[in-house]
Amino acid sequence: MIDSADALIHFIRTKYPRFSDEQIVENNQGWSNRVLVIGNKLIFRFPRTDEDKTSMKMEQRILPELKKALPVDIPDFIYSSSEPDEMMYVGYPMIPGIPLKSIKNLSVTQRRQIAEDLGHFLTALHNFPADSYFPPDEVKPDFKKEYWGNFYEEIQEKVFPLISSIEKAKVEHLFEGFIMNPDNFLFKSSLIHGDLNSKHILHNPVSMRISGVIDFGAMEVGDPAYDFTGIYKTYGKSFFHEVFQSYGGPIDKTFYDRICNFYVKSSMFYSLLYALKTKNNKSLLVYLERLQDL
Repeated sequence: MIDSADALIHFIRTKYPRFSDEQIVENNQGWSNRVLVIGNKLIFRFPRTDEDKTSMKMEQRILPELKKALPVDIPDFIYSSSEPDEMMYVGYPMIPGIPLKSIKNLSVTQRRQIAEDLGHFLTALHNFPADSYFPPDEVKPDFKKEYWGNFYEEIQEKVFPLISSIEKAKVEHLFEGFIMNPDNFLFKSSLIHGDLNSKHILHNPVSMRISGVIDFGAMEVGDPAYDFTGIYKTYGKSFFHEVFQSYGGPIDKTFYDRICNFYVKSSMFYSLLYALKTKNNKSLLVYLERLQDL
């Protein structure tokens, strides 16, 4: 993978001379991809790792069919790498809209409409026939009991030495209570976005409607309840309820409880473990403090 933004820009200008006069800048917010913005019209993404390349191949296979089933826009890959290319990439037109960072200034009507748009999006996504597009060997073990058991063991090994006995008891109650309830693993697996948050939900600031959803790199077959986690954490429990009222996807016995009492609370541990891995002490202290609110 070429690390220099200038090298990526040179590659694009050479590969596509039509962009030679366009302004090309790097968007540094990409976690799994290097991202170039071309003329405020196109997005080009370059995967950072082999795992990210696998995710991109999955997007290329599924998004064209998924696009037909969804009520909002998603990336439409009109440019993509070929075998002779020295690096993998995709390119697509920017979806009009801006990230839905907050709902605080929305009117009651606007808030209700956006909640309805999100509910309908999740309904269509979770009802998409994922089995037709995911071979059994591509279905990850995420969301299964064994996965959460392994995750909990990693927390015990790496986080427990850093926290008090009171905080350990809270973490034990959270994970052991979830893992020991067999009803938490009886959900109907669905295609999920996997990273639905304010950065990936776009809206039209004039019509105040959802205009698109981006970044399907974490897409997989898993628990549909998980896709509500980012909505709850970003916009609050009340708005989550409004979205949930417009949802028509598969709902099982502990669906609601998994969202509110486990996924929302346990999600911080991904960031905590990442802070430990990257030795980001500032972030580590922030997430360790949040354990007090479990």
